[in-house]
Order: sequence, then structure tokens, then C-alpha cells
Amino acid sequence: MNTIYVIHPEFNILCLISLLLITVTFISIKVFINIVKSNKENKKYLEIIVPKSVVEVKMFMGIVFLIIITAYIIIYNVISFTYIYSSYKNGNYCIENGIVENFTEQNSGKENVFTVNETIFSFSDDTYWGYRKTLLNGGAIKENGQKVSICYIPYKSENIIVELNITDQGKH
Repeated sequence: MNTIYVIHPEFNILCLISLLLITVTFISIKVFINIVKSNKENKKYLEIIVPKSVVEVKMFMGIVFLIIITAYIIIYNVISFTYIYSSYKNGNYCIENGIVENFTEQNSGKENVFTVNETIFSFSDDTYWGYRKTLLNGGAIKENGQKVSICYIPYKSENIIVELNITDQGKH
């Protein structure tokens, strides 16, 4: 048996980048607030009241929108990955041992779909977590007939591959 993939906490880098984005957003808000306070104190605000205040309101709304979207993406991804990773580490996953069937490449090879014992697996190079290396990019699932052992977590409408073992390369 040849272990090809085992899930690991690679998501932490994405999380750190997202936290950096939030930090930059909060710094932007602080700078924005200081500019508004400074303009009010120096009476520069009275030169052109309406356009300046409209611009400031739009900037503020844009920053708030950025914070909300960034927070949602981070929270969603952290919760999802934590569920998948902890389920795997705690042994709460399903296993399919069998033969790859109905293998197809979709979206010009960017997505692979196949079944093992009638369980459908689908992944692409853009998948956030789990096994994601398509045939187009040197993936291990190459054709029908390969004998595999797949540990997976059913999550939403997908089966996330958390461990992939190839027990036979199939047709030669």
C-alpha cells in the first residue's frame, strides 16, 4: 500500500494571511478616524463640506464592508477546516476500499470525478482542503481499475478525501 496523501494543518497559513488582512483593515480604519478628527479640529472640513463628508462616508462603508466579508470568510474557513481536520484526527471518518470506477476529467482536466463502491468523489486543484491533485497536475488517481483505500469526511455535499492510499496501480 502506497500512502499518497494525509490531511495536515496546512490551512494555518491561509488563516494567518487572513488575519493579516484584518489587521491592515483595522489600521486603515484607525488612520481614517484620525484624518477625520484632524480635519474637524483644523477647520479644514469647512472648505468643501459635502464632497469631503461623502467621500469619508464612502471610505468608511467600504472599510466596514471589507471587514465583514473578510471576517465571514475567515470564520467559515476556520470552522470548516477545524471540523474536517478534527474529525480525521479523532477517527470520525468513513473508509472506502475498492476499485476506481467512472473516472472522468471535467472542466478541461481541472476537476476529477470518480466512484469507489458507488461513493462519489470529486476534487479539483482549487479545493480548499483534502486531496486536490488532479490527473492534469500529476495526481495519483489516473484511471478506472486502480485499487484504492480512501478515508473521507462527508461534508455538506462533498466527500472530502483526508487520506488516500493506492494499493494497486490498476491497468498496465
